[in-house]
Formats: sequence, structure tokens, C-alpha cells
Amino acid sequence: MRNLSEKMALAFCEGYKSCSVNTVVKVEYKTEENNIYRMFLHGNLIARRGGGMDITMSLCGYNTRTTRDRLNSILEALGRNYRFSQHNFWPVIVKNGVKYYIRSDDVFKLEELDGIENWNCNVAA
Repeated sequence: MRNLSEKMALAFCEGYKSCSVNTVVKVEYKTEENNIYRMFLHGNLIARRGGGMDITMSLCGYNTRTTRDRLNSILEALGRNYRFSQHNFWPVIVKNGVKYYIRSDDVFKLEELDGIENWNCNVAA
């Protein structure tokens, strides 16, 4: 599963189409600066990138290992130091060893995730 996630993350970040059994990266061509890239897992939009680095991500209500792996591969490809995970069956974002509880249906902008330590949210022990 890890190789597939890395392949899809690379397609998403570098901006080309790719397809596997359960994951698809689609490109909507506009202009070079304004293309829209979308990653779908089982038909659910889990990541979207607009012009530049305007990126949004979501578990789409599915806190599964596969969904987290696809999103974490994108974060890794972008050099981010946090990851989607789970703690006591609840979705969390882990940054610098601290677990921040999230909802599995939330949609996050990448710049919001960059500053998660400033959120007013519950932290796991």
C-alpha cells in the first residue's frame, strides 16, 4: 500500500493524472498556474490542490488506515512534519509528538494544519 500512496502523492504534487484500483488523481486543465488537482479514494475527494499550493485535505468521514496513508504521503512529499493518525479510535493529527483531536469529516487547508499548535482543540495525553 505504501508504494501506491507514494505514487499517487507524487502525481498529486507534481500535477499529473494517475489511477489505481481505489485511488484516482484527476487534473482539470485551466492555465499553467490555475490547474486543479484532485485525489479521490473510493470516489471520495480526500485532497484538492488549486493554483500554487492552495491545498485542502479531508478524511471524508473515513478514519481508515488507507485514507490516512494517502494523505500522509502527500504531507511527506511536501516536507510537512505532521501526520494524520488515530488515538483510541479517534482521528488525530500528530505534530512534534503532540496529538490533536480532529473530526473525520473536517476539511483542512494546508496552512491551517501548519499552525495546528495554535488551535483551540483537545490534545491527547
